[in-house]
Amino acid sequence: MWKCKECGGEIIASVSGTIKGGWRYPNEDGNADILSDYNLDYEVDCYDCIRCGKLGTKIEEIAVWED
Repeated sequence: MWKCKECGGEIIASVSGTIKGGWRYPNEDGNADILSDYNLDYEVDCYDCIRCGKLGTKIEEIAVWED
């Protein structure tokens, strides 16, 4: 799970594409793979911390991966 470098909160991926918009928890590669199960064309717009609101377009800038 991705954790915010600033506060330790969970990171979500905000996505858009053939879906109107939404979010998912990103996997270790930073992708929202669960959406691939539905054959949707999507891209990650940004990554957000659900606790402090920090956001960025590159997940490595705002978060660290923890098993």
